[in-house]
Amino acid sequence: MRRNLSALILGALLLVSCDQPASNGSLPTAPYTGGGANATCPGRSDAETVIKALYPAGPGLTNALAAYFQVWDQTRPKGNITKAQNSAILLLQTTLNLYYAGGTIGGKTTASATKVVLLANILYCQVGLPAPSITVPSLGDDGAVAIVGPTSPETVIQTGTKFAGLKVPGAAAPTLTMITVQRLPDTPGPLFTPLDQYPAFYEFTASPAVTFTQDLLVGACQVQDFTPPDFGRLVLAHNVGTAAVLLSRTTAPFLNCTGLIGMGPDFTGLRGFAQRGWHWAGPLVRDLFLPRPAYATMLATCCLGGKTKSFSPFGAVDTLTILDLGSPRTIVGTPGSAVASSSLPSVLFLTPTLRPISGITVTFSVPSGSEGTITGAVQVTGADGRATVGSWTLGPNLGNDTVIATVTPIAGTAVQSNGQGFTAAVQ
Repeated sequence: MRRNLSALILGALLLVSCDQPASNGSLPTAPYTGGGANATCPGRSDAETVIKALYPAGPGLTNALAAYFQVWDQTRPKGNITKAQNSAILLLQTTLNLYYAGGTIGGKTTASATKVVLLANILYCQVGLPAPSITVPSLGDDGAVAIVGPTSPETVIQTGTKFAGLKVPGAAAPTLTMITVQRLPDTPGPLFTPLDQYPAFYEFTASPAVTFTQDLLVGACQVQDFTPPDFGRLVLAHNVGTAAVLLSRTTAPFLNCTGLIGMGPDFTGLRGFAQRGWHWAGPLVRDLFLPRPAYATMLATCCLGGKTKSFSPFGAVDTLTILDLGSPRTIVGTPGSAVASSSLPSVLFLTPTLRPISGITVTFSVPSGSEGTITGAVQVTGADGRATVGSWTLGPNLGNDTVIATVTPIAGTAVQSNGQGFTAAVQ
């Protein structure tokens, strides 16, 4: 019977559908996309099966089944769906506590994490909530899952590695919500920004999504095997809509960034933990801390954080940009002549790693006391990061004519060599 039950659970990894009803207590195999009525979700027996696969026999199992019966009753026509949703999330919280304590059947393993994800999907579907963000990786080494609500005290949620996390002020969540943190691959960078971005990257989510009433302090470490030009220039950023927002730099003291190594797209980087004999213990809430290796990172600074009310992928960006020459700085011309297009003042807008930045406004101007006239004074950098003045006609007298190019900085960044000057020797 146990072997059949395991097969049933593993066969449901693709799981939970709100698109078709379960029949005869069997779990659907289509992925759950969320938000459906409980009539189209896995049934009561499905949830009970997963609960029995997670909880050892005893009072814990009895209490978990009783809590689920309350959830189920509240989803009935005369029930209260809001109470059902809250009860479902509280049952999930109890299950998470059991999982992180190693008390689930089989212990704190990938198989148990798979069943926790399965139960979360079933519960959210049955109470009409969108599909939750919980995943097996979020329950693993470099992830975290925790639940906060209107009565929660100030809570620190950290990955088991303590390489990412957040501090949630008391009562900042207007409703019960599940917060998940999950490590993303180091490449490609997930932030919607032309700036240089540096791993590690972490996805923060809330299920169901809520608008927090206070700023949350989010923190993420940077991997040990990259070399930013200047760590002091880095700030955390995250996506809001179609653009990344840079956060004011704040220390995240609840993190410990010693020993963080890079992770490739196949998530193989964490092998370094096993090779060094390091260990983890799930998300650390409030004042629980693990001893860490006494070994300084190359960054020698800890730990990068920022305040936000919304979630998305988070990572570090370099706040420096560079305005570089895209044409000769000095040319020679005759009085009243038009400068050839190949010699017109041109600039390149770049990151420190020489990546071009497009869509940025550059203003060309003739300073006071200089002769000559220009057209097309306001330009926008193209895909190659280049902007060129429209035309330049030299003045009628001998001497030097000058044009200055100034870029409008990206919000929260500094521009190196802004105000590039171009001189024409009029002879």
